[in-house]
Amino acid sequence: MVLDQKRVACPLRVGGEVLPQVEEFKYLGILFTSEGKMEREIDRQIGAASAVMRSVYWTVSGEEGAKSKDRGYKRPEMSFLRRVAGRSLRDRVRSSVTQEELRVEPLLLCIERS
Repeated sequence: MVLDQKRVACPLRVGGEVLPQVEEFKYLGILFTSEGKMEREIDRQIGAASAVMRSVYWTVSGEEGAKSKDRGYKRPEMSFLRRVAGRSLRDRVRSSVTQEELRVEPLLLCIERS
């Protein structure tokens, strides 16, 4: 694959055999395209996350299910915020402190408000 905004032919020979040139390929689980854009990879990851959230939604029900869904949603949000703040769970800093320092209100609050 050649990374360029224009389509460029670049024949590559290995042992006398010409390898086919591709427009995209997956490496370490990430989709690379010849234009160097990440839109398709971002869309793929959003779709994967949505599929997981849908499966959680349909497998968990009732009042206990609502609590589980809430916890399942807050966990990745706080994991991301801790990484942004340069912390880990071992630092034993409350989530509310991390949110205040980053000036971020809980995502569920934003969703409920909207």
